[in-house]
Amino acid sequence: MTGTFDLLDRLRMTARHLEGLAAPAARLGRRCNPQLSPAVAAAGHYRLARRQLHRGQPERARRHLRRVLRHRPGWARPHYLLARILELGGERDAERAAAHYRRAVQLRPDRADWLADFGLFLVARADLGEGLWSLRRAAALAPRQVAVISKIAQGLDRAGCRTEALWLLWAARANHPDDPQLTELWDAFLERQGADQPGRHSSLPPSPELPSPASDAPSFISRRAVG
Repeated sequence: MTGTFDLLDRLRMTARHLEGLAAPAARLGRRCNPQLSPAVAAAGHYRLARRQLHRGQPERARRHLRRVLRHRPGWARPHYLLARILELGGERDAERAAAHYRRAVQLRPDRADWLADFGLFLVARADLGEGLWSLRRAAALAPRQVAVISKIAQGLDRAGCRTEALWLLWAARANHPDDPQLTELWDAFLERQGADQPGRHSSLPPSPELPSPASDAPSFISRRAVG
């Protein structure tokens, strides 16, 4: 029994010793490799942020994401995740959420799903100029991604662009006639709108012009920065 207590005491002493060495070792590591240290720190905080999100702890995740961006401000995904978390805060965090959304799509203009989320966010706040541009850019980038198309159609409908939303869904169904999710989305949209489903030979209004995936972002996206 005495041997067990002696072993526990030695383990406690070793643990205290290692704790005392941790901070000097971290400082030494930063001095020896200053370029690697921020990247390693950012990756560690990002993993912790994702873990907190999976645990349903957005506020804790938010703190880690802020630390990520202090080390790597040009990393797009933490900006996007932070925007999504800030969106949960409602109007009090709306400006900061918009700034992080905007920065995310500046850094990754190819992410149609992020553009769709950003467009929905803006349309919900009656910012139709930037919101509709984001939705239309997302549609041009991802004409066959059902989940993205669903968000875009929802945003267009909310913005009062019902014909455009109808055309988008009609074209998506033409590309994927056997997709049950698209069929359900189409039927639900028509039911909500109280319209009749066009047949195969039904005429629709001319397709609205969508921004090219290679087109430059308008000034309200390209010139605003995260505050």
